Amino acid sequence: MKKAVILFLSLLLIFSSISVSVAEERSYKSSESLIEERFIGLSQVSASLIITNNTAKCKATAFANSSEYKLYVTLSLQKKSGNTWNNIANWSKSGSGVTGVVLSKTKSGLTSGTYRCKTYVRVYDSNGNYVESTTEFSQSFSI
Repeated sequence: MKKAVILFLSLLLIFSSISVSVAEERSYKSSESLIEERFIGLSQVSASLIITNNTAKCKATAFANSSEYKLYVTLSLQKKSGNTWNNIANWSKSGSGVTGVVLSKTKSGLTSGTYRCKTYVRVYDSNGNYVESTTEFSQSFSI
């Protein structure tokens, strides 16, 4: 009887550890899939900001994962006022496919405050149908 109980507990321990491992693996794969499926037509989007001598250099990049997509990019330099970010300069550019869009602009004469750049991208397919949009922000800088 004692051997049967030990055997039962051993098998129970083995099977419970196997099911935990399988559950963890499934969970990991689910999380990985969510990350991979963040965008439908976009492969990369970014916003960056450099401030030197009261001049901001904003840069937006956006690339599609297929040549069938058309990208419309709006780049904005924003200044913080209280808890609100206000656009103080806006630029736009469009492009297509994997060649993407790189938009780099400068704005001089900045006064003291906190600034960031915002990249807003809209994606359309080759038939002009809306696919997706996203917004990315640069790190903020104070002068």
